[in-house]
Amino acid sequence: FTGRHVTATTEETMKMFKSIDIVARGEYDYTVLDIANELNNGHNLKEVLGITFRENDGIIDTPVRPLVQDLDSIPFVSKAYREFLDVRDYRYALAQHPMLQLWSSRGCPNRCTYCDYPQVFTMHTFRMRSAKSVVDEMEYIHKHLPNVKEIFLEDDTFTIDRNRVLEVCRDIKERGLNLIWSCNVRANLDHDILKVMKDAGCRILIVGYESGNQQVLNNIKKGIALKQAEDFTRSAKQLGLRIFGCF
Repeated sequence: FTGRHVTATTEETMKMFKSIDIVARGEYDYTVLDIANELNNGHNLKEVLGITFRENDGIIDTPVRPLVQDLDSIPFVSKAYREFLDVRDYRYALAQHPMLQLWSSRGCPNRCTYCDYPQVFTMHTFRMRSAKSVVDEMEYIHKHLPNVKEIFLEDDTFTIDRNRVLEVCRDIKERGLNLIWSCNVRANLDHDILKVMKDAGCRILIVGYESGNQQVLNNIKKGIALKQAEDFTRSAKQLGLRIFGCF
């Protein structure tokens, strides 16, 4: 088992569900690969970092696996779509169909109290793929999966690093890629960056407004003022960007 729930409640989960043999805690890209190799070559699971597993009547925790720092080293997920999956089988209500999801970064430095993903999975540690790697994958999709109508950047917040967003958008334009894409953002983007994103093919912004009450925003440590959200919304509307608001 992998994911946030079993990472946050590993021991409880293992005790409750006796049929679970192994939990891969936290980011599991290389953990699952190591598990497969150990099961294939010798079954010495104690050598695998970041897992909890059963041995005889006991439960064993191996040391924590460090977060992946070099995200460019992970193969394109779109290659797995192309080889093993049919993009037409996957839908997201707000995206054009068929669509494909990818990640250009991991983690979120913000401290919103309600958000479990950075708290238990990525530990608020923000890491980015290079702009070149991101646009390389977009170009791969454009060439090899031409029936994909929209690319969704599923990063917790795609726009944390303004300079990288500008670099991604500039590279899309310079390569002449006619792409439609969407992403998760915060409601603190100004008109200029929104225009650059729109010109590079951005169609819809998924934004966590969370509340229209400033005290509520303060209580949940959102780090956004209502005026910022209002200005953001006004600019997006003027530019023809669609908004999917989360509350």
